[in-house]
Amino acid sequence: MAAAIGDGTGNAINRVAVWGGAALIGVGGALCAVGAVLWSAAAAGAVRYWVRGLEEPPRQTARRLLTRAGATTRAGIEGWQNAGVTTR
Repeated sequence: MAAAIGDGTGNAINRVAVWGGAALIGVGGALCAVGAVLWSAAAAGAVRYWVRGLEEPPRQTARRLLTRAGATTRAGIEGWQNAGVTTR
């Protein structure tokens, strides 16, 4: 029979099962950490490969789109002001 400790009330704790469960949780956590590192490395490599295949760098794309958004905003404000719409 496995080593059990009781408090005299009939409740017993199986120490072997407790330590075995703790060991399995530790091993599972270590395997999870290793898997997360491997996945992160693979994802980073895939993103680098994808960025290299773009026609223009992401920084240049962001700058172009922000410039376009600013021009669109200014045109919308100007159109609103020139339409003669008044606010209360």
